[in-house]
Amino acid sequence: MKKKVYADYHGPRCTREHDGIVAQWKYHGTARKSRASVRTANHNADCIGKDGLHDLAALSQPLLGMQSQRDNDYIEYQILTAKLAHIDGFFVEWGFQEHESNDEMLRMMAMAKKLDFEIGINWCDAWHFYPWIEEFHPDATTRERKTQLFQENVQYLLDHLFASPVGAKVDGHPLILLFGGGLTIEEFEQIKNQTYNLPDGVKEPFFLVRAPIAGTVDGENVRYQLEQNGWLPVSDGIFGWIPTRLRSGLETDAYSAWDRYATTEDACAYLDVLRKAMQDTNSRVRIGCVNPAMDNRACASWDKHDLSHIPRAEGETYEQMWKSHVAHPDEEDIVYVVSWNDYTESHQIEPTLNDGYREVETTRKYAAQWKALEDPHSSEDLRLPLQLFYLRKRLYRLGKAHADTTAYDRALDRIAQEISTGKLGQARLDMDGMEGLLEALEHQLCHREFFLSQTEGSIQAAHGAIRLCDDGMLECMSRWAYDSWLSFSYLEEGDGSFRLLHGDSVLCDIKMDDTKQWKQTKIAVFQENIQNIKENPVFQIQADVQIRDVRFFVRAYKIWNE
Repeated sequence: MKKKVYADYHGPRCTREHDGIVAQWKYHGTARKSRASVRTANHNADCIGKDGLHDLAALSQPLLGMQSQRDNDYIEYQILTAKLAHIDGFFVEWGFQEHESNDEMLRMMAMAKKLDFEIGINWCDAWHFYPWIEEFHPDATTRERKTQLFQENVQYLLDHLFASPVGAKVDGHPLILLFGGGLTIEEFEQIKNQTYNLPDGVKEPFFLVRAPIAGTVDGENVRYQLEQNGWLPVSDGIFGWIPTRLRSGLETDAYSAWDRYATTEDACAYLDVLRKAMQDTNSRVRIGCVNPAMDNRACASWDKHDLSHIPRAEGETYEQMWKSHVAHPDEEDIVYVVSWNDYTESHQIEPTLNDGYREVETTRKYAAQWKALEDPHSSEDLRLPLQLFYLRKRLYRLGKAHADTTAYDRALDRIAQEISTGKLGQARLDMDGMEGLLEALEHQLCHREFFLSQTEGSIQAAHGAIRLCDDGMLECMSRWAYDSWLSFSYLEEGDGSFRLLHGDSVLCDIKMDDTKQWKQTKIAVFQENIQNIKENPVFQIQADVQIRDVRFFVRAYKIWNE
């Protein structure tokens, strides 16, 4: 089969501007099984620090900052960047058709069709057996009913994802990865042996399970081995995941923040055992893996387990794992990148402020070698999707100011196709031209700025509300496009949460740490979340919290001849 590189896609992550929520950009919890000295995390994604960055549930800041995975511009940027790095598709971490991950999959599919990309799923089957599914299926109170729903979801995937040309398939067989932790072996056999209605040209699905690789530590040496857990005879094969962390970190100086860790050498040893395991178990598809790092402190191990770590080591871990694949080109069909964007566990390769494009460039270099491809492009070509994204956002802002952007949108769509099809020189020339056109259009904007403060009386903050008291500003906000920010201090008493709302829209949701101190923060107030500001110039404070030093800044703009 043709060699493929796929990347795990984690979510959801959203923004107030685009979705009205922040989803997993915000997180608080406790690593309940950890013995580390610091085992809690509290990240309030709505809050902007003095450095201008949001307090994301992440140890690395995305290069594009806080973005919505439901934003087509952002999805386009991610797919195009991945394609330039010789990644063939994203595998969405998926639950069931009513789950929010399905919306993510459908949005990915729509963009993938435009850009000649593939979409698959890494099925988080445990989600079927959590109470979550009962919200949509009140009768799903038994394992028998939930197993039946699982079968129905297999058929749903066949009808929607795998009937599509973008669905990831191997020789016509849909490729379904099972993350594990939900189905029993007996339930899985029932599902696998079910007769499904296969779309034209689609064969029976291949179900692959996460490789059960464990091991022992003997002094300084780690020995990995494949566990015989009953899944191997009934599945179609195994796939690699994050190398198992076996070493104890608490007794060390370098790794005392984590209960367990693995070294770069351990990660490569894991690959050796994985390759042998795929051969010994006759996996119908051989799926190796690469992993840049692991650090689950940002999500406090999802409020469940212990803390574990694999060092990024300035990109060395990821590069050494890729070199291991290049040294064994005939022993794997697929390399699975874990992951494209799991910031909460710090194993993303998506470009960040911390590491730039380093891991994407590593992917591009070694994926080309592993696939035996000629790659005439330069590292600078990887930045083209970033330039396109910023052009899209400038155009969106002009559209808010009532500029006619129709022709410009079509031009940017053509540029996206040029990048997707490898016409990078033409894309660069066309984007340079668009830069000039948008700059000329932006020169037609006129601006007004307003600054309100509690100390000057133009803001009133009392009785659970913040009231804006500048009629000129409110009149401008009701007619012009604008960007705005609200800053304030709040007293962290207790460990509850409080919200600011305008009408039904949540402007921010902040979890407190009970420090008994005043804490200053700033939030963006998006025009997209504000309705009838002139008639309702009040932000409601939901919960009992003391707030002071409130300030509000607005930058309004419109086309001068509108």
